Amino acid sequence: MLIKNGLVLNPTASNTLEDILDLRIENNRITQISTNLKPDSHETIIDATNLWVCPGFIDIHCHLRDLKQNVSEDILSGTTAAASGGYTTVVSMANTSPPIDNILALKDYKKLIAENALIEVLPLASLTKNLESNELVEIYNLAQNDVIGFSDDGNPFTNKGLLYKALLLTKNLNKLIISHPEDKNISSNGVMNQGAKSFNLGLAGIPQCSESSCIASEIELVRETDSCIHFSHVSLAASIKLIHQAKSDGLKVTCDVTPHHLALSEDNITNYNTSFKMNPPLRNSFDQMAIIKGIETGIVDAIGTDHAPHSSSLKCCTFSDAAFGVTGLETAFSLVYEKMYLSNLISKLRLISLFTSAPAKILNIDSGNLSIGKLANLTLIDPNQNWDLNKYKTHSKSKNSPFYNLELKGKVMQTIFQGNCVYQLTI
Repeated sequence: MLIKNGLVLNPTASNTLEDILDLRIENNRITQISTNLKPDSHETIIDATNLWVCPGFIDIHCHLRDLKQNVSEDILSGTTAAASGGYTTVVSMANTSPPIDNILALKDYKKLIAENALIEVLPLASLTKNLESNELVEIYNLAQNDVIGFSDDGNPFTNKGLLYKALLLTKNLNKLIISHPEDKNISSNGVMNQGAKSFNLGLAGIPQCSESSCIASEIELVRETDSCIHFSHVSLAASIKLIHQAKSDGLKVTCDVTPHHLALSEDNITNYNTSFKMNPPLRNSFDQMAIIKGIETGIVDAIGTDHAPHSSSLKCCTFSDAAFGVTGLETAFSLVYEKMYLSNLISKLRLISLFTSAPAKILNIDSGNLSIGKLANLTLIDPNQNWDLNKYKTHSKSKNSPFYNLELKGKVMQTIFQGNCVYQLTI
Protein backbone atom coordinates (compact mmCIF):
# COMPACT_ATOMS: atom_id res chain seq x y z
CA MET A 1 0.00 0.00 0.00
CA LEU A 2 1.22 3.51 -0.83
CA ILE A 3 -0.47 6.53 0.72
CA LYS A 4 0.34 9.67 -1.24
CA ASN A 5 0.21 13.41 -0.60
CA GLY A 6 -1.36 13.36 2.84
CA LEU A 7 -0.58 15.74 5.70
CA VAL A 8 1.36 13.33 7.92
CA LEU A 9 0.86 14.20 11.59
CA ASN A 10 3.08 12.36 14.05
CA PRO A 11 3.12 13.95 17.52
CA THR A 12 5.79 11.85 19.25
CA ALA A 13 8.63 13.89 20.72
CA SER A 14 11.35 11.75 19.12
CA ASN A 15 9.91 11.96 15.59
CA THR A 16 7.52 14.91 15.29
CA LEU A 17 6.10 15.34 11.79
CA GLU A 18 3.67 17.78 10.21
CA ASP A 19 4.31 17.75 6.50
CA ILE A 20 2.90 16.65 3.14
CA LEU A 21 4.48 13.23 2.61
CA ASP A 22 4.02 9.79 1.13
CA LEU A 23 3.94 6.66 3.27
CA ARG A 24 4.65 3.12 2.11
CA ILE A 25 3.40 -0.05 3.83
CA GLU A 26 4.89 -3.48 3.19
CA ASN A 27 4.24 -6.69 5.15
CA ASN A 28 1.95 -4.81 7.58
CA ARG A 29 4.67 -2.32 8.55
CA ILE A 30 5.66 1.19 7.59
CA THR A 31 8.74 0.98 5.38
CA GLN A 32 9.11 4.50 3.98
CA ILE A 33 7.99 8.04 4.82
CA SER A 34 9.22 10.54 2.27
CA THR A 35 8.25 12.78 -0.65
CA ASN A 36 7.52 11.69 -4.21
CA LEU A 37 7.67 7.95 -3.60
CA LYS A 38 7.24 6.07 -6.88
CA PRO A 39 4.42 3.49 -6.95
CA ASP A 40 5.23 -0.15 -7.59
CA SER A 41 2.97 -2.06 -9.94
CA HIS A 42 1.67 -4.35 -7.19
CA GLU A 43 0.77 -1.58 -4.72
CA THR A 44 -2.65 -0.25 -3.77
CA ILE A 45 -2.47 3.55 -4.12
CA ILE A 46 -4.42 5.78 -1.73
CA ASP A 47 -4.65 9.44 -2.72
CA ALA A 48 -4.63 11.29 0.61
CA THR A 49 -4.62 14.80 -0.88
CA ASN A 50 -6.27 17.18 1.61
CA LEU A 51 -6.42 14.44 4.22
CA TRP A 52 -4.62 14.11 7.54
CA VAL A 53 -2.62 10.89 7.94
CA CYS A 54 -2.24 10.09 11.64
CA PRO A 55 -1.28 7.19 13.87
CA GLY A 56 -4.23 4.93 14.61
CA PHE A 57 -6.26 6.20 17.55
CA ILE A 58 -6.03 4.54 20.97
CA ASP A 59 -9.01 4.57 23.35
CA ILE A 60 -7.87 4.19 26.93
CA HIS A 61 -11.40 3.53 28.19
CA CYS A 62 -14.34 1.77 26.55
CA HIS A 63 -16.90 -0.92 27.28
CA LEU A 64 -17.24 -3.69 24.68
CA ARG A 65 -19.73 -5.79 26.71
CA ASP A 66 -20.27 -9.21 25.01
CA LEU A 67 -20.70 -12.37 27.13
CA LYS A 68 -24.07 -12.01 28.91
CA GLN A 69 -24.42 -8.41 27.70
CA ASN A 70 -24.08 -9.07 23.97
CA VAL A 71 -27.51 -7.58 23.25
CA SER A 72 -25.94 -4.19 24.05
CA GLU A 73 -22.60 -4.75 22.30
CA ASP A 74 -20.19 -7.48 21.36
CA ILE A 75 -16.55 -7.59 20.34
CA LEU A 76 -17.34 -7.44 16.63
CA SER A 77 -19.87 -4.59 16.76
CA GLY A 78 -17.79 -2.65 19.27
CA THR A 79 -14.57 -2.89 17.30
CA THR A 80 -16.44 -2.07 14.08
CA ALA A 81 -17.71 1.11 15.76
CA ALA A 82 -14.18 1.80 16.99
CA ALA A 83 -12.66 1.36 13.52
CA SER A 84 -15.23 3.74 12.03
CA GLY A 85 -14.11 6.28 14.63
CA GLY A 86 -10.45 5.91 13.65
CA TYR A 87 -9.39 3.60 16.49
CA THR A 88 -6.90 0.79 15.96
CA THR A 89 -6.46 -0.01 19.68
CA VAL A 90 -9.02 0.06 22.48
CA VAL A 91 -8.78 -0.79 26.17
CA SER A 92 -11.84 -2.74 27.29
CA MET A 93 -13.11 -2.38 30.82
CA ALA A 94 -13.43 -5.44 33.04
CA ASN A 95 -17.01 -4.88 34.25
CA THR A 96 -18.43 -7.43 31.86
CA SER A 97 -20.98 -10.01 32.95
CA PRO A 98 -19.34 -12.04 34.39
CA PRO A 99 -16.43 -9.69 35.17
CA ILE A 100 -12.84 -10.35 34.11
CA ASP A 101 -11.61 -11.15 37.61
CA ASN A 102 -9.72 -14.43 37.16
CA ILE A 103 -7.39 -16.19 34.74
CA LEU A 104 -10.10 -18.34 33.14
CA ALA A 105 -12.36 -15.36 32.50
CA LEU A 106 -9.44 -13.44 30.99
CA LYS A 107 -8.50 -16.33 28.69
CA ASP A 108 -12.12 -16.77 27.58
CA TYR A 109 -12.41 -13.06 26.81
CA LYS A 110 -9.11 -13.07 24.93
CA LYS A 111 -10.44 -15.96 22.83
CA LEU A 112 -13.51 -13.89 21.95
CA ILE A 113 -11.22 -11.03 21.01
CA ALA A 114 -9.01 -13.23 18.83
CA GLU A 115 -12.03 -14.61 17.00
CA ASN A 116 -14.04 -11.40 16.53
CA ALA A 117 -12.06 -8.19 16.91
CA LEU A 118 -11.29 -6.06 13.84
CA ILE A 119 -8.62 -4.13 15.72
CA GLU A 120 -6.41 -4.55 18.78
CA VAL A 121 -8.31 -4.97 22.05
CA LEU A 122 -6.35 -4.73 25.30
CA PRO A 123 -8.46 -6.17 28.13
CA LEU A 124 -8.24 -4.93 31.68
CA ALA A 125 -8.83 -7.21 34.63
CA SER A 126 -10.85 -6.03 37.59
CA LEU A 127 -8.88 -5.08 40.67
CA THR A 128 -11.22 -6.79 43.12
CA LYS A 129 -13.21 -9.98 42.83
CA ASN A 130 -16.65 -9.40 41.34
CA LEU A 131 -15.84 -5.65 41.49
CA GLU A 132 -16.97 -5.61 45.11
CA SER A 133 -13.89 -4.09 46.83
CA ASN A 134 -13.76 -6.96 49.33
CA GLU A 135 -10.85 -9.05 48.01
CA LEU A 136 -8.08 -8.40 45.52
CA VAL A 137 -7.89 -10.51 42.37
CA GLU A 138 -4.77 -12.58 41.72
CA ILE A 139 -2.85 -9.56 40.50
CA TYR A 140 0.46 -11.31 39.89
CA ASN A 141 -1.03 -14.20 37.90
CA LEU A 142 -3.20 -11.91 35.80
CA ALA A 143 -0.21 -9.65 35.11
CA GLN A 144 1.77 -12.70 33.96
CA ASN A 145 -1.04 -13.42 31.49
CA ASP A 146 -0.47 -10.06 29.79
CA VAL A 147 -3.45 -8.13 31.14
CA ILE A 148 -2.85 -4.46 30.31
CA GLY A 149 -3.89 -3.22 33.76
CA PHE A 150 -6.56 -3.27 36.45
CA SER A 151 -9.79 -1.39 37.05
CA ASP A 152 -13.13 -1.83 38.76
CA ASP A 153 -14.59 0.84 36.47
CA GLY A 154 -18.31 1.08 36.90
CA ASN A 155 -17.59 0.71 40.59
CA PRO A 156 -15.20 2.91 42.57
CA PHE A 157 -12.54 1.46 44.88
CA THR A 158 -14.42 1.68 48.17
CA ASN A 159 -11.79 -0.17 50.20
CA LYS A 160 -8.80 2.17 50.25
CA GLY A 161 -6.75 -0.37 52.18
CA LEU A 162 -7.03 -2.83 49.30
CA LEU A 163 -6.18 -0.08 46.83
CA TYR A 164 -3.08 0.77 48.88
CA LYS A 165 -1.91 -2.86 48.66
CA ALA A 166 -2.75 -3.04 44.97
CA LEU A 167 -0.71 0.09 44.22
CA LEU A 168 2.32 -1.51 45.86
CA LEU A 169 1.85 -4.73 43.88
CA THR A 170 1.25 -3.12 40.50
CA LYS A 171 4.20 -0.77 41.00
CA ASN A 172 6.55 -3.76 41.07
CA LEU A 173 4.78 -5.36 38.10
CA ASN A 174 4.73 -2.16 36.03
CA LYS A 175 0.97 -2.42 35.52
CA LEU A 176 -1.49 0.46 35.48
CA ILE A 177 -4.47 0.95 37.78
CA ILE A 178 -7.33 2.93 36.24
CA SER A 179 -9.62 4.62 38.75
CA HIS A 180 -13.31 5.41 38.46
CA PRO A 181 -13.25 8.37 40.87
CA GLU A 182 -16.51 8.39 42.77
CA ASP A 183 -17.64 8.00 46.36
CA LYS A 184 -20.96 6.18 46.15
CA ASN A 185 -21.73 7.00 49.75
CA ILE A 186 -21.88 10.60 48.56
CA SER A 187 -23.39 10.15 45.09
CA SER A 188 -25.95 7.73 46.56
CA ASN A 189 -29.09 7.65 44.38
CA GLY A 190 -28.20 10.77 42.38
CA VAL A 191 -28.82 10.72 38.64
CA MET A 192 -27.41 14.07 37.45
CA ASN A 193 -25.16 16.89 38.64
CA GLN A 194 -26.45 18.44 41.85
CA GLY A 195 -27.43 22.06 41.43
CA ALA A 196 -30.17 24.39 40.25
CA LYS A 197 -30.79 22.28 37.15
CA SER A 198 -31.39 19.05 39.10
CA PHE A 199 -33.64 20.97 41.51
CA ASN A 200 -35.71 22.43 38.66
CA LEU A 201 -36.06 19.02 37.01
CA GLY A 202 -36.94 17.34 40.29
CA LEU A 203 -34.11 14.82 39.92
CA ALA A 204 -31.78 13.54 42.63
CA GLY A 205 -28.40 15.25 42.37
CA ILE A 206 -24.86 13.90 42.55
CA PRO A 207 -22.70 16.20 44.71
CA GLN A 208 -19.48 17.28 43.05
CA CYS A 209 -17.35 16.23 46.01
CA SER A 210 -18.26 12.62 45.18
CA GLU A 211 -15.59 12.77 42.46
CA SER A 212 -13.10 15.26 43.85
CA SER A 213 -12.90 13.74 47.35
CA CYS A 214 -12.13 10.35 45.81
CA ILE A 215 -9.37 11.81 43.64
CA ALA A 216 -7.89 13.62 46.64
CA SER A 217 -7.71 10.46 48.76
CA GLU A 218 -6.30 8.29 45.96
CA ILE A 219 -3.63 10.87 45.18
CA GLU A 220 -2.43 10.55 48.76
CA LEU A 221 -2.16 6.78 48.32
CA VAL A 222 -0.02 7.36 45.23
CA ARG A 223 2.13 9.78 47.21
CA GLU A 224 2.64 7.20 49.97
CA THR A 225 3.36 4.25 47.67
CA ASP A 226 5.30 6.08 44.94
CA SER A 227 3.11 4.19 42.49
CA CYS A 228 0.97 5.46 39.60
CA ILE A 229 -2.73 5.80 38.90
CA HIS A 230 -4.84 6.97 36.00
CA PHE A 231 -8.10 8.84 36.63
CA SER A 232 -10.80 8.24 34.02
CA HIS A 233 -13.52 10.62 32.81
CA VAL A 234 -12.49 13.56 35.01
CA SER A 235 -15.28 16.14 34.94
CA LEU A 236 -14.72 18.85 37.55
CA ALA A 237 -12.70 22.02 38.03
CA ALA A 238 -11.84 20.78 41.54
CA SER A 239 -10.52 17.51 40.10
CA ILE A 240 -8.36 19.30 37.55
CA LYS A 241 -6.90 21.44 40.33
CA LEU A 242 -6.06 18.38 42.44
CA ILE A 243 -4.43 16.56 39.52
CA HIS A 244 -2.46 19.66 38.56
CA GLN A 245 -1.08 19.91 42.10
CA ALA A 246 -0.24 16.20 42.16
CA LYS A 247 1.69 16.53 38.91
CA SER A 248 3.47 19.62 40.24
CA ASP A 249 4.50 17.52 43.25
CA GLY A 250 6.05 14.97 40.89
CA LEU A 251 3.46 12.25 41.50
CA LYS A 252 2.76 9.67 38.80
CA VAL A 253 -0.81 10.72 38.12
CA THR A 254 -2.53 10.93 34.72
CA CYS A 255 -6.09 11.54 33.60
CA ASP A 256 -8.44 11.57 30.65
CA VAL A 257 -11.64 13.41 29.84
CA THR A 258 -14.48 12.35 27.56
CA PRO A 259 -15.66 14.07 24.39
CA HIS A 260 -19.20 14.35 25.78
CA HIS A 261 -18.04 16.25 28.86
CA LEU A 262 -16.13 18.62 26.58
CA ALA A 263 -19.05 19.16 24.21
CA LEU A 264 -21.97 19.25 26.64
CA SER A 265 -23.02 20.63 30.01
CA GLU A 266 -26.04 20.01 32.21
CA ASP A 267 -27.78 22.84 30.32
CA ASN A 268 -28.14 20.45 27.37
CA ILE A 269 -30.40 18.09 29.34
CA THR A 270 -33.93 18.65 28.06
CA ASN A 271 -37.15 16.66 28.11
CA TYR A 272 -35.58 14.10 30.48
CA ASN A 273 -33.75 12.57 27.51
CA THR A 274 -31.95 9.53 28.93
CA SER A 275 -29.23 9.75 26.27
CA PHE A 276 -27.84 12.57 28.41
CA LYS A 277 -27.59 10.39 31.53
CA MET A 278 -24.01 9.38 32.20
CA ASN A 279 -21.60 8.83 35.08
CA PRO A 280 -19.96 11.13 35.91
CA PRO A 281 -22.89 13.35 35.00
CA LEU A 282 -22.77 16.35 32.73
CA ARG A 283 -21.53 19.22 34.87
CA ASN A 284 -22.16 22.96 34.87
CA SER A 285 -20.54 25.31 32.36
CA PHE A 286 -17.82 26.35 34.85
CA ASP A 287 -16.61 22.75 35.17
CA GLN A 288 -16.94 22.24 31.42
CA MET A 289 -14.65 25.22 30.82
CA ALA A 290 -12.19 23.89 33.43
CA ILE A 291 -11.66 20.57 31.64
CA ILE A 292 -11.32 22.40 28.32
CA LYS A 293 -8.65 24.55 29.97
CA GLY A 294 -7.12 21.37 31.39
CA ILE A 295 -6.52 20.10 27.86
CA GLU A 296 -5.28 23.48 26.67
CA THR A 297 -2.70 23.68 29.49
CA GLY A 298 -1.62 20.03 29.33
CA ILE A 299 -3.01 18.95 32.71
CA VAL A 300 -5.35 16.53 30.95
CA ASP A 301 -3.31 13.81 29.25
CA ALA A 302 -5.68 12.03 26.90
CA ILE A 303 -9.16 11.53 25.51
CA GLY A 304 -11.08 8.45 26.65
CA THR A 305 -14.47 7.78 25.10
CA ASP A 306 -16.04 5.84 28.00
CA HIS A 307 -18.09 4.23 25.22
CA ALA A 308 -20.92 2.66 27.25
CA PRO A 309 -23.53 0.96 25.05
CA HIS A 310 -26.89 0.01 26.55
CA SER A 311 -29.86 -1.80 25.04
CA SER A 312 -33.04 0.20 24.46
CA SER A 313 -34.72 -1.51 27.41
CA LEU A 314 -32.20 0.13 29.75
CA LYS A 315 -32.63 3.59 28.23
CA CYS A 316 -36.30 3.72 27.19
CA CYS A 317 -37.58 4.48 30.67
CA THR A 318 -37.62 7.35 33.15
CA PHE A 319 -34.44 9.37 33.61
CA SER A 320 -34.14 8.13 37.19
CA ASP A 321 -34.44 4.48 36.19
CA ALA A 322 -32.25 4.59 33.06
CA ALA A 323 -28.75 3.15 32.98
CA PHE A 324 -25.79 5.52 33.08
CA GLY A 325 -23.75 5.80 29.90
CA VAL A 326 -23.53 6.95 26.28
CA THR A 327 -21.88 5.58 23.16
CA GLY A 328 -18.88 7.52 21.94
CA LEU A 329 -16.42 5.73 19.67
CA GLU A 330 -17.87 7.03 16.41
CA THR A 331 -18.13 10.71 17.36
CA ALA A 332 -15.07 11.21 19.59
CA PHE A 333 -12.69 12.77 17.09
CA SER A 334 -15.18 15.19 15.55
CA LEU A 335 -16.34 16.49 18.93
CA VAL A 336 -12.82 17.15 20.21
CA TYR A 337 -11.69 18.50 16.83
CA GLU A 338 -14.46 21.09 16.86
CA LYS A 339 -14.24 21.99 20.54
CA MET A 340 -10.48 22.23 20.83
CA TYR A 341 -8.85 22.67 17.40
CA LEU A 342 -11.41 24.67 15.44
CA SER A 343 -11.70 26.97 18.47
CA ASN A 344 -7.93 27.61 18.15
CA LEU A 345 -7.22 26.26 21.63
CA ILE A 346 -4.70 23.57 20.64
CA SER A 347 -2.56 22.69 17.63
CA LYS A 348 -3.09 19.82 15.18
CA LEU A 349 -0.25 17.84 16.76
CA ARG A 350 -1.60 18.35 20.27
CA LEU A 351 -5.05 17.26 19.10
CA ILE A 352 -3.72 14.08 17.52
CA SER A 353 -1.52 13.34 20.55
CA LEU A 354 -4.63 13.18 22.77
CA PHE A 355 -5.81 10.21 20.69
CA THR A 356 -2.47 8.53 19.98
CA SER A 357 0.91 9.10 21.63
CA ALA A 358 -0.50 10.26 24.97
CA PRO A 359 -2.64 7.16 25.70
CA ALA A 360 0.20 4.96 24.38
CA LYS A 361 2.57 6.54 26.91
CA ILE A 362 0.10 6.06 29.77
CA LEU A 363 -0.44 2.42 28.83
CA ASN A 364 3.28 1.85 28.19
CA ILE A 365 2.65 0.31 24.77
CA ASP A 366 4.73 0.61 21.61
CA SER A 367 2.06 2.29 19.54
CA GLY A 368 0.57 5.65 18.68
CA ASN A 369 3.27 6.86 16.30
CA LEU A 370 4.29 6.71 12.66
CA SER A 371 7.87 5.51 12.29
CA ILE A 372 9.66 3.24 9.88
CA GLY A 373 9.46 -0.35 11.08
CA LYS A 374 6.31 0.16 13.16
CA LEU A 375 3.09 -1.73 12.53
CA ALA A 376 0.98 0.17 10.03
CA ASN A 377 -1.86 1.41 12.21
CA LEU A 378 -3.16 4.59 10.64
CA THR A 379 -6.16 6.89 10.56
CA LEU A 380 -6.99 9.08 7.55
CA ILE A 381 -9.15 12.12 8.30
CA ASP A 382 -10.89 14.69 6.14
CA PRO A 383 -10.78 17.81 8.35
CA ASN A 384 -13.34 19.59 6.14
CA GLN A 385 -15.94 16.84 5.87
CA ASN A 386 -19.34 17.73 7.33
CA TRP A 387 -21.50 14.86 8.48
CA ASP A 388 -24.26 13.93 10.87
CA LEU A 389 -24.62 10.91 13.13
CA ASN A 390 -27.47 8.83 11.75
CA LYS A 391 -28.94 6.50 14.35
CA TYR A 392 -29.69 3.89 11.72
CA LYS A 393 -26.20 3.91 10.20
CA THR A 394 -24.07 3.70 13.33
CA HIS A 395 -22.06 0.54 13.88
CA SER A 396 -22.64 0.06 17.60
CA LYS A 397 -25.53 -2.22 18.52
CA SER A 398 -26.76 0.39 20.98
CA LYS A 399 -28.25 3.75 20.07
CA ASN A 400 -27.73 5.77 23.25
CA SER A 401 -25.90 8.80 21.87
CA PRO A 402 -26.85 12.42 22.63
CA PHE A 403 -25.41 13.53 19.27
CA TYR A 404 -27.85 12.10 16.73
CA ASN A 405 -28.72 14.46 13.87
CA LEU A 406 -26.16 17.02 15.01
CA GLU A 407 -23.99 18.34 12.18
CA LEU A 408 -20.37 17.47 12.92
CA LYS A 409 -17.14 18.44 11.20
CA GLY A 410 -14.01 16.36 10.60
CA LYS A 411 -14.59 12.77 9.53
CA VAL A 412 -12.52 9.62 9.63
CA MET A 413 -12.33 8.46 6.03
CA GLN A 414 -10.24 5.31 6.43
CA THR A 415 -8.76 3.22 9.23
CA ILE A 416 -5.83 0.90 8.56
CA PHE A 417 -4.91 -1.78 11.08
CA GLN A 418 -1.65 -3.66 10.60
CA GLY A 419 -1.58 -2.70 6.94
CA ASN A 420 -5.17 -3.75 6.22
CA CYS A 421 -8.14 -1.43 5.68
CA VAL A 422 -10.71 -2.16 8.41
CA TYR A 423 -12.92 0.86 7.73
CA GLN A 424 -13.54 3.06 4.69
CA LEU A 425 -16.23 5.72 4.50
CA THR A 426 -18.71 5.09 1.73
CA ILE A 427 -20.27 8.29 0.43
